[in-house]
Amino acid sequence: MKGQRKQRLQKAEAQEARWAMRLLLAGLALVGLIAWAGIAMQPMASPTRMVAAQVVHERRSVPFKAIPMQNAFTDSTSKKYPDYLPLTFANLSSFPFSVTEDMIEPKSDSAGVASNTLQQIPQSIRSFSGKKIAVTGFMLPVRTEGNFATEFLILKDRSACCYGLTPRVNEWIIVHAKGRSAESVLDVPVTALGTFHVGEQRENGALAAIYELDCDRLINPDK
Repeated sequence: MKGQRKQRLQKAEAQEARWAMRLLLAGLALVGLIAWAGIAMQPMASPTRMVAAQVVHERRSVPFKAIPMQNAFTDSTSKKYPDYLPLTFANLSSFPFSVTEDMIEPKSDSAGVASNTLQQIPQSIRSFSGKKIAVTGFMLPVRTEGNFATEFLILKDRSACCYGLTPRVNEWIIVHAKGRSAESVLDVPVTALGTFHVGEQRENGALAAIYELDCDRLINPDK
């Protein structure tokens, strides 16, 4: 009798252990699913945070140093895309741009803040606003639908894409694409064609960029 009772107890304990393990695995799976869903709902890059990070650089008085990017498409862009004016990051990032606390989220005089933002951008670059341009850089998706990006950044170099280094605000362009016109491409230079806009670009009131592009086409040189 004692042996049978012991066997029953051992079976009950084993069953309880199996149920406990199943509950643990189910809990871990649920946590993983919630975490994955949270990541999937967030943009892959946050230009507003990148802008805020530049304020930290300004406080530390990091000296400005323009480093022109060698662009393989610069000389041939006009011939390849005659309907688009060639514009390079060597020009777009050739000047110091100071980001202030008021620029991040203006609490008053938003018109004055917008004017101050625009005045820091040279006229030679402002003259491209509203025109069709071709610009080459590295893609960093912000919002995607399947394999296609509906919003992404074109960056001066790959450091922000691969190494997490924060670029300056004049070293990226926010690009908006429609439908399946922009396949996500990482770690290789791509050329974006579209209508260029200069001036503060905001997301939910926060400064996200000083350059914006309504994309017509995205050219992947590897295809």
